[in-house]
Amino acid sequence: MKGKSFITIAIIVVVCIIGWNVINDDSSSSSGGSIFSSSLEKSLSETLPEDLTTCYCIDNAGEKVLNTLEVKKLTIDRQTTNDNLKTADCTIELEGNDLKMTAYVTLDCIKYDDGSWQVASYSQISEPKVVPKYEPEESNFTWNIQRYEGFTSLNKINEHIDLENGEIVYFFSVLDTYDYMMFSGEGVSCSAVFQNTGMDYNDKEVYYWKFTNTNNVEPVWTVLGTWHMEAEDGSDMPRLAEITVNTLNSENAGSSTYSYQTVEWVGGVITSPEYTGEYKTLSGGATCTVSRDNPQDAKCVITGYNSELVITASEITGTVNGKNAKTIYKK
Repeated sequence: MKGKSFITIAIIVVVCIIGWNVINDDSSSSSGGSIFSSSLEKSLSETLPEDLTTCYCIDNAGEKVLNTLEVKKLTIDRQTTNDNLKTADCTIELEGNDLKMTAYVTLDCIKYDDGSWQVASYSQISEPKVVPKYEPEESNFTWNIQRYEGFTSLNKINEHIDLENGEIVYFFSVLDTYDYMMFSGEGVSCSAVFQNTGMDYNDKEVYYWKFTNTNNVEPVWTVLGTWHMEAEDGSDMPRLAEITVNTLNSENAGSSTYSYQTVEWVGGVITSPEYTGEYKTLSGGATCTVSRDNPQDAKCVITGYNSELVITASEITGTVNGKNAKTIYKK
């Protein structure tokens, strides 16, 4: 009887051990702050391909920084098994120094002789949800506006920060004054969206903040009045032009005159190389067009009789009778 009792106890112990192992295979497990509902999910998380668990981020200095992503949670949404092959649709939560990512992938798995499952390859079911953990510095926003719009006097008046959706907007007022135009208002903003560059670097994704400017500030032009220009042709003959501008963006903006000094002619030949000091003046209309809405591209073009004046934030140029004006001023 004692021998039979011993055998019975031994069988019970073995059954308990086997039962514990079975239960342990299907029970929840955790490692280093990660959560898995089964040992299978934990095993798959440990054999994910490197290009799924690493990526690059562009930091505020413009440097490419490698992020090694820790698997926080792997959930098998559905799976099919055929002998030693398994296909599993999974939701994987990962986190690195600069971002958090939720990946939606199909894992192709192989079962090895020791009974463990490992990931052989994967494919993407849909785009991952990526949440940045860092914000661009304010200087990145102002630099982008200064670089691509040309504004210099910026003052931040508001902001909208939504890291969960990877969106940040800074709102600015501007007050830029130039010789013949001024920009003033609160219609300038710069938005940043956290996204993939669309290019791989060493088989790794690259994420960065993409900046886009919005500008609703229109220039105020101070070009109304009479402009005087002087030029010379190849024979040093003085050419004069005056354009009076009464309104902007008009085919009938004002009036203009074109004058040149007369010489003495006899039979179609200049009898005196000296100018008489008298001018012949021709009259006409004037047009004025303005374009663009930032200091970098803003332009005002004033056209008169045989003359043209171009005004930008940085310079004023003109032509009279097709020759570059050497003297330009507003009367």
